[in-house]
Amino acid sequence: MKAKGEVITIGATSYGGCWDHNTHRIVIAEETSEAFIAWPDPTDPHCSNNWKPGIDKPLSYPKFAWEVR
Repeated sequence: MKAKGEVITIGATSYGGCWDHNTHRIVIAEETSEAFIAWPDPTDPHCSNNWKPGIDKPLSYPKFAWEVR
């Protein structure tokens, strides 16, 4: 399990279809057995810098579609 505030990179699994080969750098809010609950990393140039971890509601990245890279 990843710690709250940890920054990780996740990549789309082959199940991801059109998302296949995509990666995202995220800031963990919580990790469950089924999903990463996280914010897009605002320091990643590929992500919007409008996300404010701790202020904005985090997104859910289901583990059937995303894995740690």
